[in-house]
Amino acid sequence: MPDKLVTFIDLLGFSNISMSDTFGAQNLLWNSQQILEERLIDVKSHPIESYDNPSVRKLAEQTSLNSCEMFLPGSDSIFMVSDDATKFIPQLSHFLLSCFLFTASEYAHPSDPAQPHKVTTKVFGKGGSISEVDANWYPTLFRGGIYYGDVADMPTTAIVNKEVIKTMNICGPAVVNAVMLEKFAKGPRLFCHEWVRDVVSHEYESYFVEVTRKRQANSACENSDSHEKALELLWPAFHFNPENDCKIEVFEINDLLIPAINLWLAYRSQCFGIHYFEFLRLVIRSALVFFNSTPCASRAHELIQGRLISSGLEAELETLMMNDL
Repeated sequence: MPDKLVTFIDLLGFSNISMSDTFGAQNLLWNSQQILEERLIDVKSHPIESYDNPSVRKLAEQTSLNSCEMFLPGSDSIFMVSDDATKFIPQLSHFLLSCFLFTASEYAHPSDPAQPHKVTTKVFGKGGSISEVDANWYPTLFRGGIYYGDVADMPTTAIVNKEVIKTMNICGPAVVNAVMLEKFAKGPRLFCHEWVRDVVSHEYESYFVEVTRKRQANSACENSDSHEKALELLWPAFHFNPENDCKIEVFEINDLLIPAINLWLAYRSQCFGIHYFEFLRLVIRSALVFFNSTPCASRAHELIQGRLISSGLEAELETLMMNDL
């Protein structure tokens, strides 16, 4: 079988949420499906080739999923397969961004800073009646792995509502390795093998950074602890448009930074708080990697530092701003 890009992503915190809030868990699944359906509709109603402006056409393609051969959801996980890494990596990143930003405004200005996921929505009923409903809008964040290698697909049969339907399944080394990479570290992060970077355009090379973790010796054949390496894709970096004036674009950092700060401040004392700390670090690292290649590097540093200090995170400044993730 030809080598292809296989991505495995898994919803952060879904198991814990499902145990206590089935409706909230359903909302999480619905969010990512909504983003997928919007992309499918957009491509049909506004074909990418219909845009005359090259910049707009590029953005339309990056915010589509037209390089995705397969999108296979199952509970809180999604497998994706693509044979065009250069197109797929920006599209995957924009998909993850859209999933998070779908509810991020609530975390930027939470009604209850201690519980930013709690919202009150208005429901319009018959006769113009309006009622308020409390709901939990949890962040739609994924952790995942990406691997480039051998993958095979096959048609398979499933049953839905007592009706037989046809779908697809995949297997192969790329599938196994993508799943294994998803567990590389904490937080909503994307890990991949260096082969992925090798088959992607050099335009995005700086968005891949090397990360390491300590691997414990777990058999008599291993004499000592060692370190494992992987690449991490800084997917939030795709939120910033290199074709825009960086003096204006730098303020787009707040779209991700403010919600990320508020989520960590709310949950840092919880057992799962580390995931939001890692998300905050990821947002900062992604912004710095992007703006360090522009004339606005110092502006980006000042904006991020100022926001952290004003949020009471001066003591964590060095850790959050450090280069090594």
